[in-house]
Amino acid sequence: MHRFGRIAGRLGLNWQLLLPSLLAIVLAVVAVQGWTLRLSREAVETQMQRELDDKLALLEALVEPLGQGWQYRDGSLRLGDAVLNGRSDIVDRIAGSNGVVATLFG
Repeated sequence: MHRFGRIAGRLGLNWQLLLPSLLAIVLAVVAVQGWTLRLSREAVETQMQRELDDKLALLEALVEPLGQGWQYRDGSLRLGDAVLNGRSDIVDRIAGSNGVVATLFG
């Protein structure tokens, strides 16, 4: 503390008042930026989840007539009794309806 007292004594009263104020301003700016970044990230995540839910609902609506119960059997991806391997019509309808890239993997 003695060393700090010598440094503070050399700075003068104006600098002794200015430095803590500058530090407080910098800390406030960093805190606001962190808070804003967190809110932005949460908004983006919420929007992405909403879009994913919409796309999954579309997929479910498109494949609902094919049957119920996803299975991987005999080297084929199936929904009910319908084999989905090679069904580009499903992928094309999903991609055409909202411009997304769609792929079926077994």
